[in-house]
Amino acid sequence: MVPKLPPLPPASSWYPGHMALFAKNLPQLLSNTHVVLEARDARLPLTSINPNFEEMLEKWRKNRGGGLAGPVERVVVYNKVDLVPKWGVVPFERALSRHFDHKTIFTTAKLGKSMGSLHKHLTDIARTHGKEIQHLNVLVVGMPNVGKSTILNHLRSYGIKGARSNALKTSRLPGMTRATSNRMRLCDDPLIYSIDSPGVMLPFLGYGDEARERAVKISLILAMKESLFDYEQLAAYLLFRLNSMNPKAPPYPALLSKPKNKQPVFPYTDSIEEFLQVLATRMGYLLPGGVHDTSRAAKWFVEWWRGSAAEEENLGGTPEWGWGLDCQWVMDEPEEMPNHTMPTFLDSTEAKAEAAQERQILGVSDEELEWRFDTVIKRHLQRSKELLNEVSETQVKKREKEEAMERREQKRREMQHRKA
Repeated sequence: MVPKLPPLPPASSWYPGHMALFAKNLPQLLSNTHVVLEARDARLPLTSINPNFEEMLEKWRKNRGGGLAGPVERVVVYNKVDLVPKWGVVPFERALSRHFDHKTIFTTAKLGKSMGSLHKHLTDIARTHGKEIQHLNVLVVGMPNVGKSTILNHLRSYGIKGARSNALKTSRLPGMTRATSNRMRLCDDPLIYSIDSPGVMLPFLGYGDEARERAVKISLILAMKESLFDYEQLAAYLLFRLNSMNPKAPPYPALLSKPKNKQPVFPYTDSIEEFLQVLATRMGYLLPGGVHDTSRAAKWFVEWWRGSAAEEENLGGTPEWGWGLDCQWVMDEPEEMPNHTMPTFLDSTEAKAEAAQERQILGVSDEELEWRFDTVIKRHLQRSKELLNEVSETQVKKREKEEAMERREQKRREMQHRKA
């Protein structure tokens, strides 16, 4: 059975005023920045890339304003790596390095994992440029709810003896940080300061099914305001993705069985209505009159995925079908094999060996996985360029209003000039 994409709601954009204000002020902030630390979500390794950031940061790296001496470095942190299968980390990082030259580090900031690698990288930069600068300035950016504040809290614990690990407030919901923070000390020796920023979404997610799918994926990881989607819509898409990632053995049947009663395991299904009814029965979610409470069942299903991905086998995909919510394989191989490797920052040498052993057991080589990741990344980057050229109706009206105001202002100046 081939999984079918369910009907999805319109792609609601979420771009409140504090995001627009930060985007407007970003060039000025960059003029005083040595290192940009961009946080992304490992479950959406490509969708959590903000194309607007890419454009601004590329300009910053080429020609930073303000004449500030010192480094111009960019570090991308893929957070929540415990929620994706380990076998994909190394080949994904190698494929990504073919398209970007920034440093990439994988972390689980909530548990403090790999913070040592990130701390060491920042202190190495500061010491390398110690004669040029008095201190290192780090600006943290990223989409909402990818763990920016949590990362900074743990870095403070590494860099400052006795520092509190909750200096910045965090929340499971997006939008906790709504303004650029005051400068905060991250490390005493060498001296490193950081600025936290509000999570910033794209002002427009595009048109058509791709835009709708993009919006639902972002909502699934709680990077958009929760009220924009109902849980049954999210559950329908999640069921589709789980079926797509492993159609031979999707991970949800065990949720729907009752081992104590020896009830048979529920089989594969692409019917969200059938799935939620069985799940509601399994969980005892019934409304008066014995009606299935499918809304409650849908919420439970989505929250199960958000919280259990680290424990459930194959929940994040398989080498045969894909990795995370973004990387569904296109089986056309790239024209050439990758000819270089890049270091990948897992928790330890032992963790890297464990991931390699897992791939060996699965019978898929790093090179083959790298080809697959490379194809997916190329396709995503091409679509991101197209997205930047798409404009929403709201943006069109805004531009028309600005142009009309500019024409009126020009006419006013001309009249004043004639009178003079």
